[in-house]
Amino acid sequence: MRVYNLCVKLAEGLPDVDFEVLEFAALLHDIGGQKEIQDKTGKTDHALVGAEMAAPILKEFGFSAEKINNIQDCIISHRYKTENQPETIEAKILFDADKLDAIGAIGVARAFVWVGNNKAGYYFGGCIFCFNSNNNNIFFFRIVFKDFLGKRKLVIKLE
Repeated sequence: MRVYNLCVKLAEGLPDVDFEVLEFAALLHDIGGQKEIQDKTGKTDHALVGAEMAAPILKEFGFSAEKINNIQDCIISHRYKTENQPETIEAKILFDADKLDAIGAIGVARAFVWVGNNKAGYYFGGCIFCFNSNNNNIFFFRIVFKDFLGKRKLVIKLE
């Protein structure tokens, strides 16, 4: 609900936002996360899987094919690790909200848990936290600021 609430807040006062698309995209954007976590090969993209999983749910709610496609586009493009860039206002808001959530207290805690579990490194706010992996490779997260809709957000990349 944190990302949903951030979406609603970011969208306040913006023209031409389809709140129905935004709200359902926010609620369903990480629906494929468990499948990604369970895939030890690292080949599963929770955004792509989530978009597929969302379609039958959205059909049950009576959404048109066009709205389903718009919601799926938001879900697909919310992930920073892919080439799928957010194009619509709703997708850009969801992308921003998801990254803003990642820099909040819970998001930072989740990042450190990920780093610990993966013995990777983390660069945050000018500090580098690096952990030696089992095979003596050192990994770093690099945080990059981007700007959509005039809002500041972070993209966290594993290097």
